[in-house]
Amino acid sequence: MYAPSKDEREVPDVLRAYSYYREDGSSRPCFSVPPMATMMNYRVIVSTLISASIAFGIGIPRGHFSHIIIDEAGQATEPEAFVSIKTLADPKTNIVLSGDPKQLGPVIRSGIATHLGLELSYIERIMARPPYDQSTGHGRRHVFLLVYSLVANQTLIIT
Repeated sequence: MYAPSKDEREVPDVLRAYSYYREDGSSRPCFSVPPMATMMNYRVIVSTLISASIAFGIGIPRGHFSHIIIDEAGQATEPEAFVSIKTLADPKTNIVLSGDPKQLGPVIRSGIATHLGLELSYIERIMARPPYDQSTGHGRRHVFLLVYSLVANQTLIIT
């Protein structure tokens, strides 16, 4: 899903076939969101963290997607990460956070947000919890490679 302001020429040809571009004559041509009936046919959508709320906004029910994968979660603020989690996940939804909390963290320009702890990414806050804290001896950090085949409906986890 691309923002309506995205220039069509900036989208690689290989991705254009998977993007919804509205040219119906009723308004200016732009990227848009397919109707809910069309969206319900998709098992995979790719969007920014904030744009993920569009799916909920057009009526996609929580739990429609079996997985929510947040890439570069080490750079995402907790509120950004929770846009898709709170609008699209139900108790059966698998949430996968991918990223390195030791690399570049979230960019925060607000002193108030920094004071409230938002300079810490969601994945970094979770990694500091006792189940993942190596110093307490209660758990170990693992690196997983998750390969999910939508065609075969199988998951392979390599640790």
